[in-house]
Amino acid sequence: MEKIIIGIDISKLTFNVALLVPNQPIRCTEFSNDQKGFQLLHKWLNCRKIAKAHICMEATGGYEEALAQFFFNYQYDISIVNPARTKAYSRSLLARNKTDKIDSLIIAQFCLAQNPNLWMPQKPELQEIKILYRCLQGLKEDDNRIRNRLEKLSGKSPVVIEVMERNLTAIKESKKKIEAAILSLLKGCPELKNQYELLKTIPGISNITATALLAELPDIKVFDKAKQVGAFAGLTPSHRTSGTSVRGSSLSKVGSSTLRKLLYMPAIVAMRRNPIIQKFCHKLLEKGKHIMLVIAAAMRKLLQIAYGVLKSKQPFKLSLNS
Repeated sequence: MEKIIIGIDISKLTFNVALLVPNQPIRCTEFSNDQKGFQLLHKWLNCRKIAKAHICMEATGGYEEALAQFFFNYQYDISIVNPARTKAYSRSLLARNKTDKIDSLIIAQFCLAQNPNLWMPQKPELQEIKILYRCLQGLKEDDNRIRNRLEKLSGKSPVVIEVMERNLTAIKESKKKIEAAILSLLKGCPELKNQYELLKTIPGISNITATALLAELPDIKVFDKAKQVGAFAGLTPSHRTSGTSVRGSSLSKVGSSTLRKLLYMPAIVAMRRNPIIQKFCHKLLEKGKHIMLVIAAAMRKLLQIAYGVLKSKQPFKLSLNS
């Protein structure tokens, strides 16, 4: 039996749906991106006697999560794919127009042709640490932004300076509350606490990086190999060759930009303090590789070591990881 496919193009306020049912006309419609809209889509599908289908949507930075969870609870198959994949598929079709309706149809056609991996929701504790960590990062960014503005004022406008200093104090207190909430969550979840402690055994991974990895990586069970973790973060190399004249390589960057950003400084530290990464990078430098390529390789290696530690549930040991 051929599968029923539902392609969804989602945004902050609405989402467009393209329904592909074998031997039936394509149906497209739009709903609000909220619980009312989810219920209306479910009712719309029930009216067509569709209780099982493969729903595909793009990763949009969070707008898709509630809808995915809603239909996962009704036992629909869900795929959340990198927008770069559907964009490349659209180019392969020579699509010239771009509307929400067309995008939902392309997503549905992509799902039918590629049969992407199924999505599984994160455990509640992983969802919570992700929310807490991202809130903490947002507060740190706000803190830096205000401090930079204060430097530029150089004693001008005392009223503005007073307001900004008051904001810095409020941010400082908020950061303490979030940090305390993260520690409380770790203490209350033995499995998460154990993973946190395991990550900290890796030279180059601090308390903050360990928390960040737990927040930004999906459940480690979704990966079969260490290479898949590198690909998830967009740290795998992309090679380009055209005849004899065009050659080169760079990061694919088809993955989590958040992970790449948070791994940069830990990789710099690991290049000095982690014997495995130190040796690995030294070999690359001897081959004449550019320093930025070496740093990227160190980021990938560090992430793969983290995967190995979490997968094996064993602390980092040089003799076992050499």
